[in-house]
Amino acid sequence: MRDLRFQRAVLALAVIALAVTSIYYPPPAAAQLREVILAPGFQFNLFADPANVPEFAVDSFTGPGAMAFDPRGRLFVTTLSGKILILLDNDEDGRSEEVKTFATGIPLPLGIAIRGNGDLFVSSNIFGGKGRILRLRDLDG
Repeated sequence: MRDLRFQRAVLALAVIALAVTSIYYPPPAAAQLREVILAPGFQFNLFADPANVPEFAVDSFTGPGAMAFDPRGRLFVTTLSGKILILLDNDEDGRSEEVKTFATGIPLPLGIAIRGNGDLFVSSNIFGGKGRILRLRDLDG
């Protein structure tokens, strides 16, 4: 009886050890970016990530979603956590230095378009199939 309990304990530990060693850990973001291949004559740089846009790192549902530029050249970005952010590259070095929150509380903002007058149109979906398109306006610039 004692041998049977010992064998079960060893088997349980072996299963746990196997489970822990088979968990997939994705490579760091920098390693993933090294795999980007561009055609000759093109380049890329990291414009925004959790280092300069902390909202992207809150949880797995806060990263960037849809994006659009307004007539003034500001980049509007939706997040699945219900925010619309404005990312600004004030010194034009190809990296966002300033982040402003334009709107919050928008359920699943999946798409964004900006009209010539600056109005934002955002598709928003609520679980259960209640989709809608919202119009937002920047009243104070």
